[in-house]
Amino acid sequence: MYEYIPQKSNKKAMYLVCLFLIGGGLLLFLSTKLKGVIGFVWVFQLIGIALCAASIFIFSRYVSKGYIYAITEDGDLTVTEVQGRKRITVCRLSISQMSRIESFEGAQTEKINAIKKQIKSEKRKVYNYCIDLVPSTVCYVLSEEYDEVAVIFQPDEKMLEILNSYTKTEG
Repeated sequence: MYEYIPQKSNKKAMYLVCLFLIGGGLLLFLSTKLKGVIGFVWVFQLIGIALCAASIFIFSRYVSKGYIYAITEDGDLTVTEVQGRKRITVCRLSISQMSRIESFEGAQTEKINAIKKQIKSEKRKVYNYCIDLVPSTVCYVLSEEYDEVAVIFQPDEKMLEILNSYTKTEG
């Protein structure tokens, strides 16, 4: 069994949360001051609420959650979501059912766009288990185990080697 816990490598998500909360709060405060001056104050309120909602979404998805990627003795890839003390296994795929494993660096946008286009054309359900808002390295796993799915996550080099060795011995 091999387990990898990725560390958050960028602060972009936290900066966006702060920026959206401050911007939303300022717009909501500004709308109270402009109530008698402008007739369309509701636009400021709507944008302020949308910014606050976006900051809550980004915080709950990228800041407060973490993931544990593991390869079990049974030959399964599991992804466990960690939020505080709570751990939930959100993904379990058999490595033998994986049809394609692709790993990309951040600069390979053409290849990433090509695999995204393939996923969209095959109408696969996409599950993103990346911990960073803009990951530097990313791995796409295509599987046909239960349904046609695509799992996106951020493994380390050793996990990629193990996944590739499993698929080479199976195929």
